[in-house]
Amino acid sequence: MEPGGRIILGVGSTVSALELLSADKIRAWGMKMISELFDEYQLTTIITPTISIKVPYLKNNVKYRGENNNQLVNEIMKYVFLSNFLGLPGYSVPIGFLPSQSNTSLLLPIGLQLIGNHWKDHEVIHV
Repeated sequence: MEPGGRIILGVGSTVSALELLSADKIRAWGMKMISELFDEYQLTTIITPTISIKVPYLKNNVKYRGENNNQLVNEIMKYVFLSNFLGLPGYSVPIGFLPSQSNTSLLLPIGLQLIGNHWKDHEVIHV
């Protein structure tokens, strides 16, 4: 296992029951807030970029052994966090291509993310 992965597993094994319950309370509050937001503004979806930056350059050594770059992962996953944390249906839709940072002749996909309310997957798919 890659050393960074071991660190993450080690940190995760130190989570206490109180911390887990606190996370559940925050999740419940977030679910209620999002549900009220969808109801109040009669939303079908929240639309965001799929990722917040251009696709980063992947170094050759990373292709073989992996990489743990929490700062980069946090930046990339900025818009995905909401649906992951609250269990909302989210779909990524390709919308085009941008040139790679390392090779401008290589085009990499970009997309939009559609996030729906709980149990409203069918509405998001329709959009």
